[in-house]
Amino acid sequence: MYTKGMKTKQKKTPEYLRKAVDRYRSKYDVISLRLPAGTVERMNKVGMTPKMRVDVLLDALERMEKDA
Repeated sequence: MYTKGMKTKQKKTPEYLRKAVDRYRSKYDVISLRLPAGTVERMNKVGMTPKMRVDVLLDALERMEKDA
């Protein structure tokens, strides 16, 4: 909680918790994607969610790997 003029003491994250988060994050690749404004609305209009778009990409990648 922040009150004007008063500093609050933040609790430090325990080491075991930071290690657990690091282990979890090491199991996944993260991609941050910026799309032109309005893209999500366009996808919603045709019934496609952003997750569906990623699934299409992963399917295409698997097909390409099989063909190679």
